[in-house]
Amino acid sequence: YDNHALGFMEQLQGLQEAVDSLGTRLKEAVDSTLCREEGLRAAMAKLGEELKEYVDASLQRMDRVVAACLQRRDEQWREELKQHEAKSRLSWRPTRSSTPAAPISTGPRPTTDVTLALPPVVPSTPPIRMEFPKFGESRSSADIVDFIEQCENFLTLRPLCDAELMGTLNAVLKGPARSWWLATRSKINTWVQFKKAFLEAFLPSDYQAEIEEQLRAHGQAPQQCLRDFAYDHRALCLKWRPDMGEGEIVHRILSACNPRLASGLRGTVSTVEQLVKVGSLIERDWSNTRDYWSPPSQEVPHAGGKGARISPQNTREPPVAPGDP
Repeated sequence: YDNHALGFMEQLQGLQEAVDSLGTRLKEAVDSTLCREEGLRAAMAKLGEELKEYVDASLQRMDRVVAACLQRRDEQWREELKQHEAKSRLSWRPTRSSTPAAPISTGPRPTTDVTLALPPVVPSTPPIRMEFPKFGESRSSADIVDFIEQCENFLTLRPLCDAELMGTLNAVLKGPARSWWLATRSKINTWVQFKKAFLEAFLPSDYQAEIEEQLRAHGQAPQQCLRDFAYDHRALCLKWRPDMGEGEIVHRILSACNPRLASGLRGTVSTVEQLVKVGSLIERDWSNTRDYWSPPSQEVPHAGGKGARISPQNTREPPVAPGDP
């Protein structure tokens, strides 16, 4: 028993020494790892500082190079501009005129050189190609008003003096309009006079009543969106009464558009832009609602056993167009 106990104690002592050795080596390994990590962090920090210094130096060099390049470009442009101004100067000498010559003197005759400096040439944008509108055999009130509007648009971009305008009208008026102009042009000298006389001669006396009737009959079509109808109706209102206020225009649009849509907009909008914006959103919501509640296509059996596909158009009510009540 003593021998066994002694052997057991020796084994325990050997095991304790092995555990102590393993602990020592583990501590040394951990310390070595920590040292390597600290060294790696220090090396990374140093490398980051060096990289930052290198980037800063590179940016400074690039700034200097770009500044020098811009200076050279400015100097080059300045030299080219001086050469261009020098070439644009016109030198000339006065020639002998047909006036009587002055008495000839016996002394030396001085010569005079005169240099005329012209301003630098500035390139201009190419002109817009436009033709003066023409008027011929048409008897429609819309064509008569459209001709005057096109003429005013042309004169806005290409102003003409009164003499040029009178000569141009001689070439663009055809048919009865030219016959009227040949008899009337001696009394007209300006565009305002021509416009007034032309409208009085060709525009029907009941033109305002005709526009008013078109305005009363103008309503939103079933497939017409509110935006297009509102802009067309506003144009008719201003053609009938150019001084019509924004509130009255909105009221007339709501009275002539889809009643269901007008009921949701009345009292909430005060301008045509607001009416179009809000009304377009409502129309889009209607369309999304119809698409959401439309049932998918289904197959129902025939008497012969084969299935027939039923489309959504056959299983729901027909869609309501933007202009339908």
